[in-house]
Amino acid sequence: MDDIAPIADQLRDGMHVIIYMTDELEMEAILRFDAEWKAWTAMPVKGTIKYYDEDSKSN
Repeated sequence: MDDIAPIADQLRDGMHVIIYMTDELEMEAILRFDAEWKAWTAMPVKGTIKYYDEDSKSN
Protein backbone atom coordinates (compact mmCIF):
# COMPACT_ATOMS: atom_id res chain seq x y z
CA MET A 1 0.00 0.00 0.00
CA ASP A 2 2.97 2.29 -0.50
CA ASP A 3 1.05 4.08 -3.26
CA ILE A 4 -1.66 5.14 -0.77
CA ALA A 5 0.72 6.15 2.05
CA PRO A 6 1.21 9.79 0.92
CA ILE A 7 -2.56 10.44 1.03
CA ALA A 8 -3.68 7.97 3.71
CA ASP A 9 -4.75 10.75 6.08
CA GLN A 10 -7.10 12.13 3.40
CA LEU A 11 -9.06 8.92 2.72
CA ARG A 12 -12.61 8.61 4.04
CA ASP A 13 -15.32 5.94 3.96
CA GLY A 14 -17.69 6.69 1.09
CA MET A 15 -15.14 8.74 -0.84
CA HIS A 16 -15.53 8.48 -4.63
CA VAL A 17 -12.27 7.68 -6.42
CA ILE A 18 -11.02 6.53 -9.81
CA ILE A 19 -9.34 3.13 -9.90
CA TYR A 20 -7.43 1.92 -12.95
CA MET A 21 -5.20 -0.63 -14.59
CA THR A 22 -2.63 1.21 -16.73
CA ASP A 23 -3.48 1.07 -20.45
CA GLU A 24 -6.42 -1.30 -19.79
CA LEU A 25 -9.33 0.27 -17.91
CA GLU A 26 -10.56 2.76 -15.35
CA MET A 27 -13.75 3.11 -13.32
CA GLU A 28 -15.28 5.08 -10.50
CA ALA A 29 -15.37 3.37 -7.13
CA ILE A 30 -16.41 4.04 -3.54
CA LEU A 31 -13.87 3.53 -0.76
CA ARG A 32 -14.62 1.53 2.37
CA PHE A 33 -12.25 0.71 5.21
CA ASP A 34 -12.34 -2.95 6.27
CA ALA A 35 -11.48 -2.93 9.98
CA GLU A 36 -11.02 -6.71 10.10
CA TRP A 37 -8.37 -6.62 7.37
CA LYS A 38 -7.14 -3.12 8.27
CA ALA A 39 -7.24 -2.24 4.59
CA TRP A 40 -9.07 0.03 2.17
CA THR A 41 -11.35 -1.58 -0.41
CA ALA A 42 -12.96 -0.03 -3.47
CA MET A 43 -16.44 -1.02 -4.68
CA PRO A 44 -16.84 -0.28 -8.42
CA VAL A 45 -19.69 2.04 -9.43
CA LYS A 46 -21.83 0.19 -11.98
CA GLY A 47 -21.76 1.67 -15.47
CA THR A 48 -18.54 3.68 -15.07
CA ILE A 49 -15.99 1.25 -16.53
CA LYS A 50 -13.97 2.54 -19.49
CA TYR A 51 -11.81 0.10 -21.44
CA TYR A 52 -8.68 1.24 -23.26
CA ASP A 53 -7.51 -2.17 -24.45
CA GLU A 54 -9.94 -4.11 -26.67
CA ASP A 55 -8.63 -7.44 -25.28
CA SER A 56 -9.62 -6.41 -21.73
CA LYS A 57 -13.32 -6.43 -22.61
CA SER A 58 -13.43 -10.21 -22.95
CA ASN A 59 -11.72 -10.93 -19.58
